[in-house]
Amino acid sequence: MNEIKGNFWDVYLNYDAVCCTTNMVVKSNGELVMGKGIAKDFNERFPGLAKQWGERTQEIIDGKMPTNIIVSGFFLEPCRVSFPTKHHWKDKSDIKLIERSAGLLYAISQAIGWKKILVPRPGCSNGGLNWEKDVKPILEKVFDDRFDVITNEV
Repeated sequence: MNEIKGNFWDVYLNYDAVCCTTNMVVKSNGELVMGKGIAKDFNERFPGLAKQWGERTQEIIDGKMPTNIIVSGFFLEPCRVSFPTKHHWKDKSDIKLIERSAGLLYAISQAIGWKKILVPRPGCSNGGLNWEKDVKPILEKVFDDRFDVITNEV
């Protein structure tokens, strides 16, 4: 795993897949709640994504999908990946959910053959977790050198 600094949107086109930290809440209109942070950016940049991810998330909640990771845009570059860190948008991020999401992302990246994956620091902004103490040690055990974890600190 590599740690990089910079603006996510300045570098995202250089990756096979880019991750968006999300929650598991679907609004009554069927859209995934994507109102803050990187999720809000994804929602604004990719029209229809909140609806698509909301439908898939509802299938996960209903037990119709075995994974909490959602991959979209297989024919686009880069692919967009939902990386849940929270069960509910108003809660603090759940370290076990981050660990599960990271493991699933790793497995999917191996199966698809992605060479470069961009991930914002999961759970460390609106999720309230500490990068060094809470999250980094878990991701270091799961991710290999194909994964760049970006922070906007410059």
